[in-house]
Amino acid sequence: MPKSMHQATGRKFFKQFPPNGLFVFQTMSGNERRTLKKIAKVRAVDLKIGKKGLTRTFVEEARKILSRDGMIKFSHSLGREDHNELISRIEFLLSADLVAKAGKTLTFCKISNT
Repeated sequence: MPKSMHQATGRKFFKQFPPNGLFVFQTMSGNERRTLKKIAKVRAVDLKIGKKGLTRTFVEEARKILSRDGMIKFSHSLGREDHNELISRIEFLLSADLVAKAGKTLTFCKISNT
């Protein structure tokens, strides 16, 4: 398993972890990624990850926003060493792809099922 699953390997990104443990790859073109980053830059923060972390109600609310808007923006107060773990957990729990990471703000988009 790679250290940071959110990082791009070429143009492919790790998307989800199926029960058999194999990685599923899907691609996102540069233009699609650029457009999503533009939207993410001006989007207001939807949810703040507090000291309790990713609770069940937090994940449920995040799923509602993600299904409604197709994108969600989080802010958090964790240290740098916890970023990669947090990103991996969010990607797994929400089946979402990291679009932008700026300081303590993370933006994810919904994975298409195509």
